[in-house]
Amino acid sequence: MLHSVTGRLVVGFALVLSAVLALLAVYVGGSERASVRRALDDDLRAVTTLLAEEVPTRAIATGDRRALDAWADAKGHALGRRVTVIAPEGVVLGDSEVPLDSLIRLQNHATRPEVVDARAAGPGGVGSDIRKSASVGVEYEYLARALARPPGAIVRVALPVATARGHVRRALVLLWALAVLALVVGVGLALWRTRPLSRRLHAFEVVARRLESGDLGARASEEGRDEITEVARMVNRMAAGLRSTLERVEAERDLREEMLAAMTDGVVLLDAAGLIVHANAALTRALGLEGEPRAGERFGDWCRMPELDSFLAETRTATQALRREIRPRGPAERTLDAVATRLADGSTLLVVRDLSPLRRLERVRQDFVANVSHELKTPLTSILGYAETLLDGGLDDTDRRRGFVETIKDQSARLTAIVEDLLALSELDRPDAALVLGPVDIAKLARAVTDALTPRARKDALLLTCEAPAGEIIVLGERARLEQLLFNLVDNALKYTEAGSVVVRVARSGGEAVLAVEDTGPGIPEDAKGRIFERFYRVDAARSRNVPGTGLGLSIVRHIVELHHGQVEAANRAGGGARFTVWLPLG
Repeated sequence: MLHSVTGRLVVGFALVLSAVLALLAVYVGGSERASVRRALDDDLRAVTTLLAEEVPTRAIATGDRRALDAWADAKGHALGRRVTVIAPEGVVLGDSEVPLDSLIRLQNHATRPEVVDARAAGPGGVGSDIRKSASVGVEYEYLARALARPPGAIVRVALPVATARGHVRRALVLLWALAVLALVVGVGLALWRTRPLSRRLHAFEVVARRLESGDLGARASEEGRDEITEVARMVNRMAAGLRSTLERVEAERDLREEMLAAMTDGVVLLDAAGLIVHANAALTRALGLEGEPRAGERFGDWCRMPELDSFLAETRTATQALRREIRPRGPAERTLDAVATRLADGSTLLVVRDLSPLRRLERVRQDFVANVSHELKTPLTSILGYAETLLDGGLDDTDRRRGFVETIKDQSARLTAIVEDLLALSELDRPDAALVLGPVDIAKLARAVTDALTPRARKDALLLTCEAPAGEIIVLGERARLEQLLFNLVDNALKYTEAGSVVVRVARSGGEAVLAVEDTGPGIPEDAKGRIFERFYRVDAARSRNVPGTGLGLSIVRHIVELHHGQVEAANRAGGGARFTVWLPLG
């Protein structure tokens, strides 16, 4: 109602009328207050003039309180005012509101503002003030008049302020009541006059909504001779010619959208000026960008990829479709397969496919095969070499044959460890890999793993400590896998720390358990942080030959963390060394 045309008209009229009535009421109310105040002041002046002529001056001179208090009581009762007689020295000799026996306890009135002003004006002078009486506790408007005899004596008349305010309040209540009545009558008349307009607009709104919902047979009423009738005629004419056009456009649009939406490749149509005409949702994913392309936007402004711009520039002069594999510059290594076709009207159709996942899988497979071959070749070559040595006469060399056999045993153990880690990774990689979940105290488990590896750390002259709270930190997981995770992290830290210490920290942060393993080793090169969790990846190839292990430990850590819906991060410490941090949701 308030947002409709008639509602706005009525509300606007009501606001204007309210403002006018309010200003009028404020003005009249202020005038009424001033008028009442002047009337009261004139009344008090007239009364003090009369009393100044009748006051018994002889009683004032003799200080006869009894006579003066009786006179003040009589005059105050007759006039309906408070009458006070004050001696030249400020002593109250009579008061119509204070009993005779209490007059002696009243304060000296020589310093009252109205008394001071009246005396300063001389005989017949007046002074006034409005304040709350300290003697009777009522707010009064005081008017004092100085007497000629005896000099300095004062007769004072006071009227309760509440009486004057009551007159003003009653006048204002009547005034505001009339203003509200005028407002109600005015709004009622406005509603009565705008009701026919409201009904016509509502009927036109119903027709417009039916047209919006697809009912092209709806028609607006053309009765009347005003602007609304002309608008209704135009709407009816547009609705009559809209049906066939709309049906054709909708059919073409639906078919095009279905075809483009079903494609996994990114598709974009550019006009001759390089502006985007239409694009499907897969284009953003294929190019690795954020934000949907808008029709009319320049493609080069939305996709800032010089390699693709150069390819499109070649397409504008080509007579047939061009295809190219594009590798955009950027922090992420990506490969795109782009096919561009020049159309007859000068526009260009570009189809883009993201080959990055496929290339990444191929590279991972190649690296994995090469790494497995390399890791297996070294112990196999060693085993074969020592076995041939033993067969070629090494069995008769009693001093060295035991060393040969021990080497074969160590290399066989390394082969077994590699095979076991590969089997563990294969099991973790299975799509149906599942955990036997249960509550695990990660703090207790960290202390147990630290205690188990402490003898090895002492053997290497390293300090291995665990900083875990005394209470429990429970996570939901598989104890064996979490123990393997902790063991691999601490084992990796001990391998790459030549001197110093390794610290295992366990804490609680929000809804997660935080596990950190810090060492004082050489740290992690910046270019290795993104690959350190890959299989068989070694940070320092030259040094890794002297470090025992399979190169699969951190890869196993990452898989275990992902199965527990956690996160793992590798970073360098500020003081040197590496820090591996694992976040696991609390159970």
